[in-house]
Formats: sequence, structure tokens, C-alpha cells
Amino acid sequence: MATRFYLPSTGAAAISPNPDAAWEDVSILARLAAVTTKIASAMSTVAFGDSNTSDMDVLLRQYVSAALTPGQTITGGQALKFQIRGLEAAAECNMLTALGVRVINDDLSVKKTVLAVTRDGLELDTSLTNRQFTATSAAGNYTTIAGDRIVIEIGTGGDPGSFPATGHDSSLRIGDASGSDLPESDGGTDDYNPWVELADTLTYPPTPISATESLGINVTDAKSTLVAALSRTESLSINVTDATSALSAILAVAESLGINITDASALSVVQFIVAADSLGINISESSEYLVLLEVAESLGVNITDLVDSTLLALVASTESLGINITDASQIIVVITATESFGINVTDASLLASIIGDTSAGRLYIEVYDSAGNLLGAGPIFNITSAKTSERLDRLGDFEFRMMATDERAELLAQGREIRVYREGETDPIFTGFIGDISTEVTP
Repeated sequence: MATRFYLPSTGAAAISPNPDAAWEDVSILARLAAVTTKIASAMSTVAFGDSNTSDMDVLLRQYVSAALTPGQTITGGQALKFQIRGLEAAAECNMLTALGVRVINDDLSVKKTVLAVTRDGLELDTSLTNRQFTATSAAGNYTTIAGDRIVIEIGTGGDPGSFPATGHDSSLRIGDASGSDLPESDGGTDDYNPWVELADTLTYPPTPISATESLGINVTDAKSTLVAALSRTESLSINVTDATSALSAILAVAESLGINITDASALSVVQFIVAADSLGINISESSEYLVLLEVAESLGVNITDLVDSTLLALVASTESLGINITDASQIIVVITATESFGINVTDASLLASIIGDTSAGRLYIEVYDSAGNLLGAGPIFNITSAKTSERLDRLGDFEFRMMATDERAELLAQGREIRVYREGETDPIFTGFIGDISTEVTP
């Protein structure tokens, strides 16, 4: 999917790069923020005029994007598109739209010239008219680093020749207040949004303020809130070189669990991370927190206070039984074992006396077709919970949950046979045929 940048009439640029040296006139240059989501800035005409008869390019606006996610590729030789309405004051001006695109770092160094300043091939009309510009970017891929941004420069260029009375008089129409974007064509006078598009799909790190606000946190004092949160993460030896991803990851975990963090200074998620860190859980693997929190919820633990003694007791009990806490999925196996006996595990400290030896391996499932052929490239290991029940007639039921995103989920179909094994054992602990299948969407 391509990345389309809009060209608003308002919004300050984050940095102030030097213009490309190919622009001979930068006298009316103004810098603005390039955006990928429209901000409804007013449609506005930027006009230039002089009496110079030289063949030259005039820079009207420089647009600077948000910082790009490091490690992504700016592809060489990709298609670039530019749509904007423009005009020349008189036919003798001989003016065309012009475009330049570069990758510039926050330290103002130019990392990659994506497109040197280039003119369109169709002269402007004497009234504001849509112009279609297409080009191929410079050869050679570039991999972004922290602080890199896309810098777009738009203007006009041409040779008025012997008509100093008109010079390079020309205008471009910017803004993004319209409900429609300019179509990919020449001609047309509708006052639609101008844009520049790269074929690459570009991404940006999440911003901590927007992440907290999306959770209903009123960040009126961004300094104290953000610094407090980041100081907690740094105290856990998290490298907060890119502070946005660190805080957003924490808040994303909370949001996915429906935790309403109304007091960012407390950040109950951070409290839990402190507890997790003390138990040797790798802070960089947020998926483990999700599993642990799901375990806590399944035990009726109030996750408003994520350092609840019950949760810590559960973790301590599992460790005392030789379960490696870094493979949090094994905790679910422990709980499943107790629940399969009809025991309600509300007191995690009972685990040691209930379960005994849990040195046995985790569960896995093999799926067979009606002819008895094993399906798939391997068994299903990604089991998040499981339980079995027996009846007086010795027929029983087996129920399990797995992530729908697992590539082996497609093996499951009604009527197919499943065989459930415990890792390290050769005989199945359950064999049966698939009955009901349901998909649950977790908000």
C-alpha cells in the first residue's frame, strides 16, 4: 500500500532542513508538516512573482514528515506521484510544477535524495488547474535510521525568456480541507486536496501522548506524566532511546486488557512490570504479560492492582514447582490441570499441594482426516487453555482454546479427529472427533 502525504496550509515542521541547492529562488520558502491523515487546514493559494527572465526553479513550500520507524526500506526506482492545482500569470511565463523529495535526519543531514528537483512536462494554465506529475525515484534502496524524515519540496520552474514583465509569476494551491483528493489527471478546477505519494508503505513509531489520551488519560502536564512513566521503565533497565515505543507498548498491554488507566502517575501496568521484572521476566516480551494477566483474570484476581498478592503467589508457586516463568503458557497448563478436577483455583498458594509434580510437558494436539492421515506440518502447541470432563459411561469431552491467528487453526474442522498428547509421552491422553467450533473476539 502506498503512502500519501497531504500538503496542509498550517502546522509547523519539526525540523528546518536546508532547501535542495537546485532551487534557485527560496525567497518565499515556508516550512510545514507533511501529514498522512488530513487535518482540514484551509485551502490557500501561494503566489510568487518576479521580473527575472532566467530559466530557474522557485521553491514555494517545504513539507517535513513525522519521524519514520527505523529499519524500513525506502525503495529505489519506485513510482512517485504528485497532484496539485497551479497557474502561471501569463502564457509567456512558461511555468511548470516542480517537485523534490529527500530523506533528511533530525541532525539535518541528507540521507537519501529520493527525487532530485524535477519539473512536470505540461505547462500550467492561466487559471488554477489540476496537474498530474509522475516520476521514478533515484536508484538504490535506503534503510531508515532513528530520526529520519521524508522532506517534500514543491514549487514551480520555467524560462520566461524575453518577458520580464511577467517573469516567473505563478501560484500553487495547498490545504486539505476538502472531502476529496485531486484525481490523477491533468485538467479540472475542483478545489480538492493536493498530495504527494510514494509507492512504499511507510510507518511511524507510536507517540506516547496520543496513546495515553486514547486510554482516557488527560495529559495536561505532559512533562510530569511522561517523565514519571519513563523513569519507571528506565529503572527496569529498559532502553528508552525511543521513548515513544516503550510507553506505548506498556499502554497497549493495558488497553488490550480493558484496563482504564485514569491515573497515569500510578500506572498499574508499570507496577506489574516491576513485579514481573523482579521475577526475571524479560521486559521486552509484552506477550508474556498478557498471558500472566489472563491467568490472573481467570483466577478472579482484580487486575486494577497488578501486584496483587494472589498473582505473585501464583507465580511463586509455579516457580517452586520448577515451571520456568519465562514460558508463561505453562501456567495455564497448571491451572487447567486443577480445573479439570473441578477445583476452583481462587487461592494460588494451594497450587503446590494440589498439583504435586508438574515436571510433565505441555499439551499438544494432532489433527487427522477421516482416513486417519495426519494433517499439517506439525502439531498444535499454541494452546492457551484446556479442560476435560468424564461421564459415568466413560465417554468424555475435551475443550481447548488457541489463538485464531495460529497458522494451524485452519486444520480444525468438524468431524476431524484430534489426539491430545502430553509432551514427553507416547500415548494420547484424549482422542475424539471435533464437534463445535467457535471464534471469540477479545476487545
